[in-house]
Amino acid sequence: MRGLEEIRDLVRPPATPAGAPFDWSAAESRLGTALPEDYKAFCDTYGHGSFSNGWSWSPLTPFAQDRGDDVTSTFWRDMAIDYEHGMPMFPDPGGLLPFATGELKYLLWWRVAGPPNEWTTLLEDDGGTWHRYQLTATELLAVALRDELFRPSEVIREVTFFSRPARPRERHQPFVISGYGMALGVYHVDLDLAGALGGARAQRLDELLAALDPSICNRLAGSVAMRSKEVLYVRVDEDITPVREAVQAWADRVSGWV
Repeated sequence: MRGLEEIRDLVRPPATPAGAPFDWSAAESRLGTALPEDYKAFCDTYGHGSFSNGWSWSPLTPFAQDRGDDVTSTFWRDMAIDYEHGMPMFPDPGGLLPFATGELKYLLWWRVAGPPNEWTTLLEDDGGTWHRYQLTATELLAVALRDELFRPSEVIREVTFFSRPARPRERHQPFVISGYGMALGVYHVDLDLAGALGGARAQRLDELLAALDPSICNRLAGSVAMRSKEVLYVRVDEDITPVREAVQAWADRVSGWV
């Protein structure tokens, strides 16, 4: 496990890795595939957390609190499909499975083809360019931490690791509005109903639309359930604030928050 040893040479693992050892049987069952042994050993060595070498690098670990940090989640694959990254996503044959993210909007992926210990890796940079490596996940992460992804580093980077404690999930208000803005002549309100409330996106969107007051529905120009989010489109001559407030109020009622 050369990659893990290279990472250990860069930064000492925590004495008590957060969340480790992980339940790999449950994680692999949820994913629908076994994972490379070197990566499982790496996760059990460092636990939940992130590295910094001047830039932040966050390996995905099983059952992390944030879906974007959870290796068993479909979060990044759904985003890639919705925004047409141009690569097949697991579980499609030869599809990609993410294992780390970077502060520079870099994403590190496995190509799921053949035995897990023989999977190759790819990096998608912030410009959407794909870089292919004949390296394991831990070897590629070690290269990233040394700042040698594209050329030899001119300086020796100090690497630190920050554990992210695996705290029990606390009950909180279901914040379902992830963003809003204007595009193509209409306002859009981006939602994460399924992420906050559970269930399927199309089903949750239908429930929301059925519950909204007609005065709110009349402001809408359309809606769509994507893989990574639900979207409401609001006519440009309408105020989107009442729409946002009505959506959040509905989510609060459905979740039992109020």
